[in-house]
Amino acid sequence: MSVYTFSEEEKAEINAAREKATFELALRRLEVLRLRAAKKSNAEITQAAGYHKSTITRISKLYKEKGIEAVLNESLTGKRKYDTSNREFTPEQIRELQEGYKNASKPHVARRFQALLLRSEGKTLREVADVTNFSMGNLSKLITAYRKYGVRAVHGKAQPARVFKHRFTAEQKHEIEKALKEATEARVIKRLKALRYRAEGKTIEEAATAVGLHPMTVMALVRKYQEQGLASIAKNRGNKGKPCWRYLSFEEESSVLEPFRSRAEQGQRIDISDIQTALESEIGHIVSETYVTEMLKKHGWVRCWMPPEAPKS
Repeated sequence: MSVYTFSEEEKAEINAAREKATFELALRRLEVLRLRAAKKSNAEITQAAGYHKSTITRISKLYKEKGIEAVLNESLTGKRKYDTSNREFTPEQIRELQEGYKNASKPHVARRFQALLLRSEGKTLREVADVTNFSMGNLSKLITAYRKYGVRAVHGKAQPARVFKHRFTAEQKHEIEKALKEATEARVIKRLKALRYRAEGKTIEEAATAVGLHPMTVMALVRKYQEQGLASIAKNRGNKGKPCWRYLSFEEESSVLEPFRSRAEQGQRIDISDIQTALESEIGHIVSETYVTEMLKKHGWVRCWMPPEAPKS
């Protein structure tokens, strides 16, 4: 039986199958048969369908020996047939994939569903790759992810929602609460509040939103606390062991300025260096004249550092 000659009935059968085919793999194989039936050369068929001449011969031989269904469904590799224990999808999974493919709104998601459907039909990775333009490595990862995570993997969510494993003991909760009551630096307070929210059972995202930190920062804080203890969270900033230079709150600045306000109201001239000295004494380290100037502007003072007028009664 020649694989190079086709009867009129065979030509009609091939053309009818081409009209019904939807998958690219089936269309390419049927195109090979159509061109072969039209007595095109191997070079012409290769250019049109992209198959090597040996594959063209195998497709034609498969059709002649087993018919059109074999061309549409069987592998051309010559390897053992479809192993149901290895590749088979359950009927529920196939229905799920068909529904997902039908309703997919994004092309890349539809392509993933198509790849899985082809695999569910027993197609080899190479055959699926030829149709969908996936690499065989990515196909293998997609199939593995789908088996493990279901449809979430097809939509690009192959990893389950992350569950943070750290738990807080009653002693740790008490320690955090005590440190929060004693903390004075805004940065430390924010960190301790993040820990307290997590200890209360809030999610990473909820704790981050509540204190104004990035979720990854909160996650790192919790891990650091669990591994290194409270000292790693509550310590002041420093450089090579030097303590952090603390500044005053608005209310504390107002308290430092109050004696100078009284002197100014009595008509005395206030020198900026006097205010600078008072601030350094209160804070415990030197401050720049620029800091003092900006602070006075913030409190409404004007040169020569007169306090703002008291509101009229």
